[in-house]
Amino acid sequence: MFGMVLNRHGESTDDVDALALMSEQLGIFAEVLQHENGLMVHADDWVQEFDDDIYWARGNGWVTASLADYLRILRLRGESDPNAERMFRSQVEGILATLDADSGMWWTVMNRPGEGDNYRETSATALFAYGMARAYRYGLLGQKELDAAKRAIEAVKGAVETDEQGRPFVTGISGGTDPSTFEGYTEVPLEDDLNYGVGAAILALLETSGL
Repeated sequence: MFGMVLNRHGESTDDVDALALMSEQLGIFAEVLQHENGLMVHADDWVQEFDDDIYWARGNGWVTASLADYLRILRLRGESDPNAERMFRSQVEGILATLDADSGMWWTVMNRPGEGDNYRETSATALFAYGMARAYRYGLLGQKELDAAKRAIEAVKGAVETDEQGRPFVTGISGGTDPSTFEGYTEVPLEDDLNYGVGAAILALLETSGL
C-alpha cells in the first residue's frame, strides 16, 4: 500500500528520493518475502503466530499494483529497474497460476483454493486486474496477462450490486487483515463497500476501460 503513495508523490513532485526508497523497499520485499513461485508472504518474523507457506491475496494485489505503477513511472522517465522488473514478472506468473478458472477471481489465500472456509475476494481481484492492465498499457506485459485482467474485471463488475435506491456498492471485500494462520485469514469476514475495496474496484474499472 505504501508503494502507491511513494509512486504518486515521486512522480508528481519529481522526488527522486521517493522513487529510490521505493526501489530499496522492493529489493527488501524480493529478498525477504518473495518465494520461488513469485508470490509474497504477508510478513517475516511476525510477533504472532502465522503461516509462512500461504499467500494472502490483497497483500499480493497491492504489490502488483504498486510495482506496475513504479515501472510505468520509470519507463516514462527513460529509466529502468531490472531487479524490480524481474520481481514483477515473477510475481505475475504466480498470480496467473492461482487465478480461479471458474470465477476469474482469486481466493483470499491464493494457494489453497476451496479449502476450509477460504473464499474468493473482490479487492485483491481488482488490484490484480489494475496492475496487469496498467502494465499492459505501457508495454510491460502481454496479451496473456491482459486476458486475465479482463476476466478479473468482469468478476469485479459482478461484485457490484445496487441498493434499494439504485446506488452501487461493492461486495465481497475482506476486512482488515493481519499476518495470521490459514484459519485466521479465512475467518476475516467479507463486507460491503469497505473504502480500500471500493478504491481498488474504481482503479481497476478505470484502467481496464477501453482495452
